[in-house]
Amino acid sequence: FDSSINPENDRKPKKVVSSIKNFNQVAFNTPIYDNADLVLVRQALQQLNQKNDNQALTLLQEAIISGQDSPGIYYGKAVALARLGRTNEAVNCLNHLLAVTPGHKKGNFLLKELRPGSVGELMEKANQALDNNQIDRAFNLLIQAKSLKQPVVGLDYLRAICFIKMNRISDAFQALLEELRHFPNNIEAKNLKAQIQTQYPTVAVVDAKVDDPEFRDLLESIRPYTMLSEARLYSLFSLVKRVCLENIPGNIVECGVAAGGSTALMATVIQRYSKQPRWLYAFDSFEGMPVPTAADKAGGIPADLTGWGTGTCAAPEASTREICSKLGVENIVRTVKGYFEDTLPKMRNLVGAIALLHMDGDWYESTKAILENLYDRVSNDGIIQVDDYGHWEGCSQAVQEFEATRKLKFDINQIDYTGVWFSNPNKFPINPVFDTSLVREFAEDDPVAYGINSQMSSNERFQLYYVLRQLLPISQSPLRFVEIGSFAGSSLFLTCRALRRISSELQGFAIEPGLQPQFAQILQDFKSDVTHLRMFSGKATSQLEGVFAEDGNQPVFIFVDGDHTYEGVREDIINYFPILAPGGVMMFHDYLPPLDRENQDAIFFHHGGKEPGIRQACQELMEDTYGCEVLDIPLLYPTDPTQTQAFLPIIPGVFSTIKVYRKSSN
Repeated sequence: FDSSINPENDRKPKKVVSSIKNFNQVAFNTPIYDNADLVLVRQALQQLNQKNDNQALTLLQEAIISGQDSPGIYYGKAVALARLGRTNEAVNCLNHLLAVTPGHKKGNFLLKELRPGSVGELMEKANQALDNNQIDRAFNLLIQAKSLKQPVVGLDYLRAICFIKMNRISDAFQALLEELRHFPNNIEAKNLKAQIQTQYPTVAVVDAKVDDPEFRDLLESIRPYTMLSEARLYSLFSLVKRVCLENIPGNIVECGVAAGGSTALMATVIQRYSKQPRWLYAFDSFEGMPVPTAADKAGGIPADLTGWGTGTCAAPEASTREICSKLGVENIVRTVKGYFEDTLPKMRNLVGAIALLHMDGDWYESTKAILENLYDRVSNDGIIQVDDYGHWEGCSQAVQEFEATRKLKFDINQIDYTGVWFSNPNKFPINPVFDTSLVREFAEDDPVAYGINSQMSSNERFQLYYVLRQLLPISQSPLRFVEIGSFAGSSLFLTCRALRRISSELQGFAIEPGLQPQFAQILQDFKSDVTHLRMFSGKATSQLEGVFAEDGNQPVFIFVDGDHTYEGVREDIINYFPILAPGGVMMFHDYLPPLDRENQDAIFFHHGGKEPGIRQACQELMEDTYGCEVLDIPLLYPTDPTQTQAFLPIIPGVFSTIKVYRKSSN
């Protein structure tokens, strides 16, 4: 390494006093906050001195909530937590204090008391080892320090020094980026990073390998926030773009976010190209890598011994928010903090269907947790990219074991030496009970194939199509139908396409008070077949009764997808059931099971915190009052768990929200 870079004189942290008073003996004889008007703080001070730590903690927390942000308040809170045996919380509180006031003596003393094998102590020993040119010892000490997952100023800077002495310049640069994500004002780290960029420009420069101006422009913005290679980043860029252009349903999910560069990249592609609503769920501990297992090696070397083991690849959650904000995509991204084994089981339904899954968990257990929880949520034709398949042995082992257990064979596409991707073209098999010609014609008529955004899942759209093609009674000409609640028009599009295959003359009535741009275009496309009644359903009844009374030709199909309240659905049934032709079919959307502990959150998410009243109204009127036949409509994809829109949470146990009834012919 060039001798002009000489960090030796700047790397040593300030000495700390090794002998301090035990925190249980600390008496607060002077106020921890000067403002005499702060009653809460004075009361907390009294409680601390009387060793009433629970009461003191409650008062200090109230003071913080009320807006008081004195260093003394956080120090007092840390003392109370430590006395109560809540050491980790006390350490976190002190870290907050010292991030704002690094020179707070009592805070530093207490932190050292709480962490006898603390990061600071290990850093001091590493400094001494570097002084004695014991590079391996310093390296191992810093590995231990990093594994404590406690961000401390200068830790990653010292790691960079070690990497430099080991001639691992690229690793040194990444360690400095990690330092600056946590401590952006660290002058020593900034200076060393600048020197590396000057002396080794190829380490930090954005390589001009991909000739795509849009990608290159984004790469310039996200490069400081990601360790991924350009090839893997461009693969993500291209695959998310493909998902959007091909309208593959579902959200984007990233497991392993680090500083958020790849997150922001993919979210930007969603913003620019998606034809349907999507979110990007970003899962990470935001505390660094978890402890690896014996399976986690690189080139036979255990993960921790490589210098990129426990606690590394860390960045605060704020880093992801920062780059997403810079690119204007913060509203698309939803970060989920915690380790995969804790967060994924809770979120596997809430993330909805997955169009692209980016797996960057590195370790065997992390990769296994991702696949076990999220693979079944990946859509037909959905895509999975694995970042560490070729580098970390545990990652590839977990993928291969999953293949064997599920009797799968992934069609692996290599990106670079470590990254791979594969797709799932037949993830959910088609129900064999259907005639193949009907399935083919549905694909030809499906509005999604024309880029039309739908509020119905593929199963629900096919059920609508099946009813229209297979279950309607013989009707007069023109074939009449009514749709209550057309919204953006996709179900109207599908209805017209389906009925045109069985009747040369249609007369439909779309009752919809709004006029979405997509709906307006569909009305124009089917202007000879459909009349738009721009009003609420209650006002349209009298008009339709007059039309149908003139020639006695009643509609053979009524689709109800308007007001979802019990009162609204009940009114629609009472008003429109009498004008349905004998033997005709009445279909309802968003029919859901009763609330329970498992499905409540997802149902409330779908319906703005309220339970729709469709089930109650249908049971009371269509079944108990009118005695209609309930028609069981088979699913096109029996194992596809999604319903309604793919970006919304999956409602457990619900494969469709369609409910269909046939009116008696008598």
